[in-house]
Amino acid sequence: MRIIITLLALICGLPFAAAAAPYTDNIEGEKQCPAFQVDGKAGRDIILIPGLISSPKVWGGLVAGLKDDYRLHRFAVSGFAETPAQDKYRTAPIAAQMEDITAYIACHDLDDVTLIGHSQGGFIAMKMAIAGNPAIRDIIIVDALPFLPLIYNPGATEANVEPFARSARNTLLAASDADFAAQQRTTAASLVQDADAQERLVQWSLQSDRQVMAAIVFAIFSNDIRQELSQITVPATVIYATNRFAPAQRLTPLYDAAYQALANKRLVEVEDSYHFIMDDQPAKLLSAVKGALAVQEPTQ
Repeated sequence: MRIIITLLALICGLPFAAAAAPYTDNIEGEKQCPAFQVDGKAGRDIILIPGLISSPKVWGGLVAGLKDDYRLHRFAVSGFAETPAQDKYRTAPIAAQMEDITAYIACHDLDDVTLIGHSQGGFIAMKMAIAGNPAIRDIIIVDALPFLPLIYNPGATEANVEPFARSARNTLLAASDADFAAQQRTTAASLVQDADAQERLVQWSLQSDRQVMAAIVFAIFSNDIRQELSQITVPATVIYATNRFAPAQRLTPLYDAAYQALANKRLVEVEDSYHFIMDDQPAKLLSAVKGALAVQEPTQ
């Protein structure tokens, strides 16, 4: 039941994760590129894609643990947290995120990229790997599924979920500001255990553009990409959280089945964590990510 409550919290507006940038920066006075925050000066390039309503700041702990060995590029979803909304994110948020990340990769001539995505950011990472961008060398998916409704209904299909997704979108848009704010404070505890992190998520949700949120909620609830996973040729690591409300005996078979079509994959469980693993178990997440990156290092 706690998982269902968490899911409904996500539908109605709590932070899930983020990704996609509306700003541009000038490269050598010539090229106008989408602007990402960059940490670290050398090493392999890693693009970090946050989840629903999350700021790129959600990756702070992971960045601190990786920046000495990698160059990290934090993507900000247009309309989430403090990032201003673009119209394209209100109408086609999945395509818009993929477009901006692809443009960034091309503009900076990146050719050996790891994508790390949390929640809806993980969905974006999968979609980009399915599209077959040759610059992507591997993907790391953090607590995300290729069809989100599976978390509450293993028999979910696009057809039987579509009315629910449409209703969730409409409910989110129709809520008064007061009702929306009250709901965020009530449901934050189902997404992360740390009290400070809960408050941060609430503030990010209140700063977010509700039309963008609603569009992404509808998109990730009504798109089943399980069979498309067979088109992914790069290695993939799937990191997922388990806890007393969502134990391994339930979640591990669910993830195994959901990712059955993904051939070159590793599943990594993180115990005693809610959805925001980066807050609940930062050391375990860092270890899991480092392990995934090490597997893909070229042999000397």
